[in-house]
Order: sequence, then structure tokens, then C-alpha cells
Amino acid sequence: MSSALTQTLYLCLAVLLSGLWIIIPGATRYNLQFVAIIDLLYFVSRILFPRLYRFTRPPAPRSYGEVGNIISAMVFISITLILISSTGSLISPLFFLLQFLLFFLALLFQPIAVAITTAMTIISLIISNHQPLNITSSINLLSLSLITPVAILFGQKFLLAIRSQKEIKSLNQEIAYEETNTLIWLTTVAKTQMVVSLDLIAQVIGANKLPAHLQEKLMSGYREILTMYRSADTLKSDLSSETQKPAAEK
Repeated sequence: MSSALTQTLYLCLAVLLSGLWIIIPGATRYNLQFVAIIDLLYFVSRILFPRLYRFTRPPAPRSYGEVGNIISAMVFISITLILISSTGSLISPLFFLLQFLLFFLALLFQPIAVAITTAMTIISLIISNHQPLNITSSINLLSLSLITPVAILFGQKFLLAIRSQKEIKSLNQEIAYEETNTLIWLTTVAKTQMVVSLDLIAQVIGANKLPAHLQEKLMSGYREILTMYRSADTLKSDLSSETQKPAAEK
């Protein structure tokens, strides 16, 4: 079963169970007690099973963290819908909580799951509403419908920014690793080999046993190696200062 389908089923189940509680005759008298029990069980589960609520975001694979996200979302959906039904349903002054809930869901779940859950919520609110629709209730329903794509888009952009930050951090770590390796190579291998080469060429030139044209070629090679040695020294200094910079400055 795909992650999006699993999320959709559980979120819609929370909406369905909340809607059934709302329409049960006489159950509304115990809304506060029911909400208190849900809260208590939720916080006890967080204390007893902290690993279950390890925070994850899509498209991460299914894990304990995703299970915790689903449980948290089901609890918040149930509490929000019950509180709204207790305070006037579609004309409830707490109706704005659904909008905040949408943004919360958009950060944790797939867009299709959020969209279907919103549709189920709207249907549930209309069915459980015992009064005819008026301007206030119509505006609330319309605002909830219109804010859904905004919340989904916000969630996707936010997650994209988080992923980009992680990629940048990973690239910075790779660059720092390569800089360190290059610095070690320059210090232990390159400069040492160049010093040995310069010393050998100087000894050969100093012996003055080669023809003049070969000595000139050796001198030319000596100057080139010396230039490379100085460039390596400059590169080493630049890498040392770059490596010592705080991560925030890179």
C-alpha cells in the first residue's frame, strides 16, 4: 500500500470517526471529557513511545516517525472538529483552527492526502450542521476550500527549501573534505616531491658536467618547478584560511 494512500485512509478515518461522534445523539454533552481523554492518551503515548514520534517529512520512507505523524494528525483532526462542532459548527468562532490544521497537514503529508481530507472535512461539517447555510457558514466553507491549495503549495515550497538546505550543507561538507585532502596532499606529497626535484636539478647544474644547451633546459625546468612550488605554497595558505572559516561564512 502506497504512503499517500495510507495517509489518506488514516486521515479520513479520523474525520469519519469525529463526524460519527458529533452526530450521535447526546454525545455532544461529553465533548470536553472526550477531548480530555484523547489528549491524555496522546501525551501518555508520547512519553511511553518517544521513538514513535520522531519527526519525518515526505517523501521519506515509512518509519516510526511517519506513524507518529499520522497519530498526531488524527488526534488534532478529532479535537479540532469536536471543538468546532461544540461551538457552533460552520459558524463557530474556532473555525479558523481548521485553516491552521491544514498548514500543519500540508507540512507532513502528501498533497493528495491533504486535499481528500479537506473534502471529507467539508462534507462532514455540512452533514453535521443542523442549521441552514447562511453567509457566515458559506464564507467559512469557501475560505477552507480556497486555502487548501495555498496550504499545499506552502508545504511543498517549505519542504523544498528544507531539502535544498540539506543539499547545500552536504555539499559544504564534501567541499571541506576535499579541501582537507588537498591540503594534506600538498603538505605531505606535492611540496616534498618538488623540493626533492629542485635539489636534484640544482646538484646536476652545480656539477657542470652537461652541455650548455642541456643545462639551459634544466634551468628552465628548475624555474618552472620553483614557480609551481610557490603556487602550491599560495594554494596551501588559501586552503588553510578557507578550511578555518566558520561554516556560516562559507
